[in-house]
Amino acid sequence: MRILLISFLFICSQTLSKAENIKEFEIDGMSVGDSLLKYYSKNTIDNNKEFLYKSKKYFSLTFFNVDSDNYENIQFHFRKDDKDYIIDSISGEINFKKGVENRLKKYNMNCAELKAQIDEDVNPIFADISKRYSGEYEHAFDETGKSKVDTIEYHFDTGDIFRVMCTDWSKKLNKANPPYYDYISVSASLKRFVNFMNYEAYN
Repeated sequence: MRILLISFLFICSQTLSKAENIKEFEIDGMSVGDSLLKYYSKNTIDNNKEFLYKSKKYFSLTFFNVDSDNYENIQFHFRKDDKDYIIDSISGEINFKKGVENRLKKYNMNCAELKAQIDEDVNPIFADISKRYSGEYEHAFDETGKSKVDTIEYHFDTGDIFRVMCTDWSKKLNKANPPYYDYISVSASLKRFVNFMNYEAYN
């Protein structure tokens, strides 16, 4: 049975249901392991997919300002050679920028506080899953080392990961054209995409 993640506070479709498989979780009705073709036309996918990393093994597909009560952006990753367009990673994001803060005011929290609240709310669901706190570290994309990331990860026995992440870009990237906005995200990723990000993406 799938558990519906319907908000950043993750109200569960069945109270305190425990997770056994990362594919049980949905972000706006979508889950890893699904085909993107269930939700978007092939033309829409092909016209918007792009390479974000040095390695060209994965396409990224991001929809901005989506029609969602929960997220501003939704991002997918799927393998370049996968004709079925299987979702290996899905992420819901809210940016911290002018005009978006209102979406966050209902929580009255900054990114770190909201991340901690999400962690508290999902703990019963992930009771049997190994949890790891990363602490703050440098974002691999920014070679200056001035952009920071802070994550909480739930590691499934399969190697799949559920992650809550705060990203704080450097002031230079905040002012870039187009700008990089600081954001909070929740994501579900299959093991093969986790390995790609850890060992291949920026090499």
